[in-house]
Amino acid sequence: MSYLLGIDVGTSVVKAALFDRDLNEIAVTSSKTSLITPHPGWTETSMSETWNSVSNAVRSLIVEHAIDAPDIAAVGVTGNMVGAWLVDAYGNAVRDAILHIDNRTQPLIEQWTHEQPDFPGTVFGFSGSAMQPGCTLPLVRWLADHEPETLEKARFVLCSKDWIIANLTGTYQIDPSEASVMPGDTRTRGYAEPLFDLMGIRAQRDLFPPIVSSEQIVGEIHQKAAEATGLRVGTPVVAGAGDVLATGIGVGAVQHGTAYAILGTAGINGVVTDSPVYKPDGIGLMFCQPGGKWVRVMVNTL
Repeated sequence: MSYLLGIDVGTSVVKAALFDRDLNEIAVTSSKTSLITPHPGWTETSMSETWNSVSNAVRSLIVEHAIDAPDIAAVGVTGNMVGAWLVDAYGNAVRDAILHIDNRTQPLIEQWTHEQPDFPGTVFGFSGSAMQPGCTLPLVRWLADHEPETLEKARFVLCSKDWIIANLTGTYQIDPSEASVMPGDTRTRGYAEPLFDLMGIRAQRDLFPPIVSSEQIVGEIHQKAAEATGLRVGTPVVAGAGDVLATGIGVGAVQHGTAYAILGTAGINGVVTDSPVYKPDGIGLMFCQPGGKWVRVMVNTL
């Protein structure tokens, strides 16, 4: 039998699941990760612990269910979105990851809005999303202001799933679903170059990795990852998409006009569309979904 392996990096739990070619779930396992709160309103997690939790979950899945590693045809990864997962030129974590629920940039966003009243509208005009403190661009600016030595060590700023893919394959990239809410440009499904200038991080532009299609094979399981996970060397790994989009696809929300709800961390209610939707103005979020679609959402916790 041939299987597909899915990995999900949740905010506090990682999961690994096996599916057959008809997408029936065969087996699933999970492992908790720790949240770190160095200051009120700050939320971080250990990048090494997250990778260890993922590799242990995958190995347990293979061993406990007596799966032959060569029978796993491919690996897909999803995870909690945006935040800042920084790696150096050797692929090592530079610091603990800052998560999407972190609020340290809220004073900075308020300052930008006070100094530039059109700041929220400019961001929304590119992304279709309201500015959130846990997004990657404002977090990079915060790090530039408060931890410049951290950015001096960094080569890339990734998202959670892309950190796991880096450990599996040694490749560095993100997909359009992540880029769209960094915030990015949902029309082009890429980065919004003017926002690097707007947020004062043009000097850090090279930290942002290439954007590739969510469906693209970005690499293969290398020897070190195979030893950690039990996967076969050479197993292909796809870029994947952020958890909001992966959830929608998982429940079959892939056609224009289909609505779905996620009763998770953020409480998201979304509608799939054939083109970007920027109404109602200034509220909610918009994501680029694989397959050339978009998802317009309202978030209960914003």
